[in-house]
Amino acid sequence: MSSCKQCGVNFQITTADQAFYQSWLVPSPQLCPQCRQQSRFAWRNERSLYHSNCAVCQRSIVTIYAPEKNYLVYCSECWWGEKYDAASTGQAFDFSKTVAEQVQQLYQRMPHVALYTTNCTNSEFNNFGLNLNNCYLLFGASNDENCLYGKFVISSIDTVDALSVFSTELCYEAVASERCYHCRYLTNSRDCHDCLMIEDCQACSDCIGCFGLHSKQYYVFNQPVSRTEYEKLKQSYSVLTTEKINELQSKFTTLKKTLPHRAGHVYASEHCTGDLILNSVNCQHCFDIKESENCHYVYNAPKAKDSQDCVFASPYGLEHCYNCCSTTGARDTISSFMVWNSYNVGYSLECHQSHDLLACVGLQKKSFCILNTAYSPADYQVLKTKIIEHMKTTGEWGEFLSPTISPFGYNETIAQEYYPLPKAAAVKLGYSWYDEPNKQYQPQTYQVPSHITEVGDDILQQILACQGCQKNYKIIPQELDFYRRLGLPIPHDCPDCRRTERIIRRGPTQLWSRPCSLCQKLITTYYSADRAAIVYCEDCYRKKMY
Repeated sequence: MSSCKQCGVNFQITTADQAFYQSWLVPSPQLCPQCRQQSRFAWRNERSLYHSNCAVCQRSIVTIYAPEKNYLVYCSECWWGEKYDAASTGQAFDFSKTVAEQVQQLYQRMPHVALYTTNCTNSEFNNFGLNLNNCYLLFGASNDENCLYGKFVISSIDTVDALSVFSTELCYEAVASERCYHCRYLTNSRDCHDCLMIEDCQACSDCIGCFGLHSKQYYVFNQPVSRTEYEKLKQSYSVLTTEKINELQSKFTTLKKTLPHRAGHVYASEHCTGDLILNSVNCQHCFDIKESENCHYVYNAPKAKDSQDCVFASPYGLEHCYNCCSTTGARDTISSFMVWNSYNVGYSLECHQSHDLLACVGLQKKSFCILNTAYSPADYQVLKTKIIEHMKTTGEWGEFLSPTISPFGYNETIAQEYYPLPKAAAVKLGYSWYDEPNKQYQPQTYQVPSHITEVGDDILQQILACQGCQKNYKIIPQELDFYRRLGLPIPHDCPDCRRTERIIRRGPTQLWSRPCSLCQKLITTYYSADRAAIVYCEDCYRKKMY
């Protein structure tokens, strides 16, 4: 057992972990898995967006960089068009300074792309997006159309307020679900259609308030009803109000307490622990992965292989990578952020289609570079070896990029979503903080009708105030049309607070040991031992619920 130098919790380093660290010739980590994840998350600003102008073409842009921070920001066309001379930005390595200090100097000089989006049409306010059409406020999404307010929304159509969904259509408030159609309020469900408030359901249709059902139709709170009875009840819920939703939720919560929960959603996989794992083998403590092999502490990744401590590797995956964030199509890459389709890269940021880079920023189609300075392959290897030895003396080698050099405040990044901290605590841990100037909210004076049929188009001109955080938000035309189509009330919470609730519904990315509630066999699950839930091992769950 090792003790985390940040939070003090004990964590295990297995023999397999040690073998992996040896393959990289790095020391064992000094932070526990959660603190390591926190440090990577502090580099990923998904949804703190600002208005600015491209430093080259001067057109108005939306960017993740607050203008007063004075970073050099380009629009996508100018940045990907390489409207800058990367070779002129190189600097010699200074052995009297840390790598972090020198990377920070380089980062401050280099231009940065305003948003990480590719091939997006009529989808300006999205980030980490690929192939989006007519989408709004999606983050970590790809191949979507007419989708709003989502995170990790993949290959979906007409889906609003979603988290970790695949191939959904006409769905609302969907979490960790796939291949569902015309469903409202669903969690961990697959191949379902025309359902309202379901969880852990598979291949179900025409169900209301159901949990853990498989291949069922016309069920209400897990009880079968006639088609006539169902149609009558369905009509009463065709148009929802906040009161009706709360009533449903209360009954549904009571029902769930009486039924067994599966330890984890692991499908067609062997020797895996975690949650939402598909078609994978030998993956431990992994979440939201598929078609992966021999991974440990990997999150949100397809096709990951022989990698550890990596997060957000869509859509291409990675191989033999360590301590990476938002890196995809990479292999043999260590402690890097936003490195795409590259190999043999270390401690680098925003580099693409490149290989053999160390401590570089913003390079495209380059090789054998250190601090953006090109070397011959032989000279590169000699200097790289010396720098690694230097990093061992400074304690940097094997650790992720220092949070002190992240361009974003802790509260701008997803670290605040998953590991919320007050400003003083974040600063004490070495993170920066961003206080947005002149941040003032307007009180809401508009009375929102409870029934969507009574909501007029005038709401599109109104400024609403979140009932939770008081932040202002607006309803856009596409959104209003969706609510009318699905009979949904206007939300009383802002998109940020709604997202937080979905993250809670998704469950923690931590694992605990606890006995199966039926056979008492010790299981590994994302249900902590102190949670009052009935949790079954996979064998008991299948016998009971299938």
